[in-house]
Amino acid sequence: MTYNFPINLNTFEQIIGRNSSEAEMIATLDEWRTPIDEPKNSEEVILDQVGKKLYKMFFEGYTLKQWKKHPKELATSVCGRIPIRTNRDDRYLNEKHQMMPRDGYTKMCERILDSCGPNLEVRLNTDYRECKENVEHDYLIYTGMIDAYYDYQHGRLPYRSLRFEINNFDQEFIQPEMQLNYPEPSVPYTRTVEIKHATGQKINSTTVVTEYPEDYKQGMEPYYPIPNKDTEKLYLQYKESAEKEINTTFLGRLGTYKYYNMDQCIGLALKACEKLINSPSIPRKRPTNTRKLTSLKSCNKLAACCSRSGAINLGLYLLGENPPQCTTKASSMPKRHGNAGKPE
Repeated sequence: MTYNFPINLNTFEQIIGRNSSEAEMIATLDEWRTPIDEPKNSEEVILDQVGKKLYKMFFEGYTLKQWKKHPKELATSVCGRIPIRTNRDDRYLNEKHQMMPRDGYTKMCERILDSCGPNLEVRLNTDYRECKENVEHDYLIYTGMIDAYYDYQHGRLPYRSLRFEINNFDQEFIQPEMQLNYPEPSVPYTRTVEIKHATGQKINSTTVVTEYPEDYKQGMEPYYPIPNKDTEKLYLQYKESAEKEINTTFLGRLGTYKYYNMDQCIGLALKACEKLINSPSIPRKRPTNTRKLTSLKSCNKLAACCSRSGAINLGLYLLGENPPQCTTKASSMPKRHGNAGKPE
């Protein structure tokens, strides 16, 4: 059976097999939940909200597949970020206004880059170490893996990656909704996404992407930091080193080893650029006999471009270990989506 997700009144009615009310759902969850004053991990934060039954149905199996760790081994933020509601709002996010770029993220990114003109040079498939010492720059904004930046001197931080399987079908739609999650441990993938539900093309063809979580290995894309007590201790050693840098800012999921959503990354990006723009002086450390790649001027231009668009701040990809990629996030649509689960 397919259930509505995140958990809401529609989900509750599917479980009990009849119509219900918000008052009944609140009362029932009070009976089901396991009260925990101060949840210490992801298992406890869900048990405290909805109890063992819904925890087993929706969270335990999915989390084990996604993270290859039991929820009790993960920080409260991992599962605690998923809303649980007693009304019929089944959107993933709580923000009042949720939308996607009209022409998609690729076109949005292209326009941001084009509007920056000669103030910005983009180098793809380039390791940041090739730029750091050989390209003249006033200030470095780094969004790659922070442990890689320091050549893993304190040890390697763990990450999770993904493998995508793409299938095309000669029919209008395959799925009832854009995203379907599969919490069952017996299913090797976590979710399937049919993005056409969001983009709305009127053609007799559709594409479904299936996501398989994998351990991160060198050469793969490190999509997720793994938040728990052990990784936090290791990250703090790198953070201490980063705080001693005088001309470098670390941002993003990988640069700060935090499991941020897209909107949070955008907010941090804009805030960082605003801080640089308003800084009375920028420390300078320029290698000799090198060609200038970027400067505060281009950072200003990027910040202005991104402020006007209200969009992702590509200024953060100036120098990174991995090339920038533009991806569509299925969770940012205003319409209701059954089984809309964790966005990347």
